[in-house]
Amino acid sequence: ATKQSLSEFLRLTKENAQHHQAHYKASVLQWQLGDASAAKKHIESALAIQNDDPHYHFQQGVLLNQENDHAAANRAFEHCIKIDPNILEAHHNVAANYLSMQQPHRALPHYMFLLQKVHDPEVYFNIGVIYTQQDKQYIC
Repeated sequence: ATKQSLSEFLRLTKENAQHHQAHYKASVLQWQLGDASAAKKHIESALAIQNDDPHYHFQQGVLLNQENDHAAANRAFEHCIKIDPNILEAHHNVAANYLSMQQPHRALPHYMFLLQKVHDPEVYFNIGVIYTQQDKQYIC
């Protein structure tokens, strides 16, 4: 069903290159099928046409994360959050990226936001890790 859906969305993008939703859906499906390169082209097309959909920025962040370009991924996720701060997975991804980039002070606000919305043990754990790291900095 996924491949059939993808072929329909690709057909739509060929018939109407300005159909940003078809580009977005094609990007998501291509990513799910393991074709990150094609997925990236379609999300870039969707964003060039319609830049104010938070899900498009989220998808771009996912693809950039897959390339291990965490700084660029965070710019995409932050843009997503700016448009719609209630996309919790964007906060989670931004925070995780900041932790991996050794920037816990930038991760903490996102984890604190998540703490207000969900009861996820990973969020509690990562907040604890950040506070532990901060305590060690003050002791040394």
